[in-house]
Amino acid sequence: MSPFLMILASFLLYAGEALAGPIEDLQPGHWYMVPNSRLDTMLPNPIPPGWSGPVSIMGAWSGGAYDTKRDRLIVWGGGHNDYGGNEIYVFDISAFKWLRTWGPSSNIPDPGGSCSETYSDGNPVSKHTYDGLEYIPIIDRFFSHGGSLYCGPGSGSVATWLFDFNSLTWQLKTTILPVGSWTELEVVTAYDSVTGHVFISSPSLGLYEYNPSNNTWTERSSTPIGYGKVAAIDPGRRKFVVIGGGQIQAYTLSASGTLTLQTLSTTGDAAILSADYPGFVYDPVSDRFVAWNGGANVYTLNMDTLKWTRVPPALTNTVVPTSASGTGTFGRWQYVSSKNAFIGVNQINENVYVYKLTAGGGPSADNTPPASPRGLVLR
Repeated sequence: MSPFLMILASFLLYAGEALAGPIEDLQPGHWYMVPNSRLDTMLPNPIPPGWSGPVSIMGAWSGGAYDTKRDRLIVWGGGHNDYGGNEIYVFDISAFKWLRTWGPSSNIPDPGGSCSETYSDGNPVSKHTYDGLEYIPIIDRFFSHGGSLYCGPGSGSVATWLFDFNSLTWQLKTTILPVGSWTELEVVTAYDSVTGHVFISSPSLGLYEYNPSNNTWTERSSTPIGYGKVAAIDPGRRKFVVIGGGQIQAYTLSASGTLTLQTLSTTGDAAILSADYPGFVYDPVSDRFVAWNGGANVYTLNMDTLKWTRVPPALTNTVVPTSASGTGTFGRWQYVSSKNAFIGVNQINENVYVYKLTAGGGPSADNTPPASPRGLVLR
């Protein structure tokens, strides 16, 4: 090798080592606990009202989403009479720190008897967000639908909101039901990278499809799901899969027409199905759904064989995550495409965890709009 090539090789090796970090060095089957990564260090002062306080940001049936453009876990929650703060938090995967990127609204009242979708400033009230949060790459917006409103009765929200991280503004969008209608508190949602749409279901709704490009909803099925659920989409097999509460259900997605909800029969170690509201995401590298409900085990689902596999930690793993919140993990468990790793968090007063399932890097995040909208049926 020539002296020049030797110098170049040494430089590249050094650069690779310099760019490595805790996630890059993480081996399959291992967990990493990010030090000093508690969300409660970023709380506002004064603290907004609520009977349970800020712990309810995660602890009161609330989830999250993953911003693939900025590589950040988004957490938003509270609601009912537990916590009135409507601030948005993000965990930056590169900087390893939480940021409070917006809020809270000013003059948030004590929880009262009447329920409203907005505070006096026109921004959305705090909610139990359940599995109703998504990030929509094609429009670069944070999406929220449904949940339990901040008020004494904790009525169900019917509103669809989008948040713009560039302008730091909320926008109320078209709703499935008229504002003020009765609806279930909990919802499940999943972003479909093939169409660029969001699919949503609940125990009182069937399946609806939201097109963010033209702000329209399309009913795809009148059959509702059960309680205790979360959802994710396998984009290749076109499956909208719902798990939790002892069941696994699925819709096979198509461009148009009415879809049929199927109850699936799976084999293997399916202990995760008995959990209410576990973390549940699709991993394109392993081509598996990956579920987590606290602790060091994860569960993978092969959609070709419908077999669950419990994946214990590696024998050399030394980090064991805390137990899941009794009120659900939801979207606070996410796949990080840029790292081919997973991120999870259980409580605001606990650290963030990162997990590696398979070796190597992941595919680049899909932030490209589809060539054209598909399956639009305006009803």
